[in-house]
Amino acid sequence: MREIIKFNYKILLTTSGLFIIGVALAIMFEDYYRRLIRYLFILFNGENIQFTGKNFHLFPSELFVVVSGLFISLTFFILYITPRINISKIIICTVLIFFLTTFIITLIDSERLIAECTACRDGIRNLMYNEVPYDRYYLLSIILSLCFLTGSLTLKFVEKKEAKDELLGIWTREDDGSGLLAIFGWSLNFKDNDAGEYNFWEGTIKENHGFHFLWQRISEDSIRIKQADSETWDVIQYRIEKTTGAYRSKQLKLTEKNKDDFWDMSEPLFKSL
Repeated sequence: MREIIKFNYKILLTTSGLFIIGVALAIMFEDYYRRLIRYLFILFNGENIQFTGKNFHLFPSELFVVVSGLFISLTFFILYITPRINISKIIICTVLIFFLTTFIITLIDSERLIAECTACRDGIRNLMYNEVPYDRYYLLSIILSLCFLTGSLTLKFVEKKEAKDELLGIWTREDDGSGLLAIFGWSLNFKDNDAGEYNFWEGTIKENHGFHFLWQRISEDSIRIKQADSETWDVIQYRIEKTTGAYRSKQLKLTEKNKDDFWDMSEPLFKSL
């Protein structure tokens, strides 16, 4: 657990920083959201709703501020841990769902306010500026937006559980086509039960000088790995890219991020497509 926290401390700091940014944005733009709600009230109902009194409002509510901070930080975190997702697409959809929810709630509630007013003259409902439940509209819009994000995360998680892990299989040193790999080389065999084997051979007859290792996935591009008899886990953030090998063969290349090797291997590892 300590290794995982240490490896992801930048994510934790970023999430905390985005919460603060969300709070600042709430303070800056809360009044614009209130104006949007009043505009929608009039747009949907014409002259049947009129705002009266003084528009006295200095600071956003604690609910509005906290919800804004949580929304920004949780959105970032959900997008970060969701595997293989079109980030730009989900951000656009989330924003659209937020405003669409606000429009629908405002439409329904504004018509309700008119319908339940039995003392209104000529069907005109007079509202004080602070009589409108702005925070309730905002909270419901945020909740539905987060439900969309969570639903996307759940679907991607299910798809990933059903799909084969990209690390599974045998990864070897590069085969340059000279035949050297047949008499000298090494490989890592990732198995689907969080176990694996390291094999090393030399000579014309393969002789296994390997060991067993354990590995566990942490995130989309991160694992922790150790030799079976070791107590220390190594946390690795890796990268897989397509490449062309000997005789134009299609291969996958496995390295650690910002390095040209993987784990205790002195070279990158390769697997045929």
